Amino acid sequence: MPATLLASKQASKQASKQASKQASKQASKQASKQASQPHGIPIGNLTSQIFANIYLHEFDRFVRHTLKPQAYIRYGDDLLLFCPTRRTAYRLCDKASLYLQSELQLTLNPKNDIIVAAKDGLSFLGHAITGNFAVVDKHTTKSVLAKVNNANISSYRALALVKTVRDRLDWIILDNELDLE
Repeated sequence: MPATLLASKQASKQASKQASKQASKQASKQASKQASQPHGIPIGNLTSQIFANIYLHEFDRFVRHTLKPQAYIRYGDDLLLFCPTRRTAYRLCDKASLYLQSELQLTLNPKNDIIVAAKDGLSFLGHAITGNFAVVDKHTTKSVLAKVNNANISSYRALALVKTVRDRLDWIILDNELDLE
């Protein structure tokens, strides 16, 4: 590897570490102000998404190049590992957990650290996912119906909602168009 590339990689690593340390300090200040709320950077904050990608980049590389699951999906701090057997899933989960703890000082939430057979389906990022379909789950659907209005209805139309809910949105759209005339 050329010396300049190595130096820039080292500088990039140092910059990422500095950025993560600064984000951690800000998050801990906010956490101390809001002691009753869960730990971490607030979701939805653009910087939290950026820092999650910066901070977890090395973990992504570890998973892809060392653990080598059948498939790997990560969005923010939520992740899925797909494995051929339950035994492999437990082994990779243990290795991933150890890496997160030793290298990044992070721990998995025991409540969400689960292993399920793909045929049983799972809930991920507000969606119910099985081998045959993926739709918005009941909790998110209730939230959509409570928040829908004239200004945001087009955003909700793109969601993978169950047919009965899509039909309700069609009626809301039709009702809104009639109100405009």
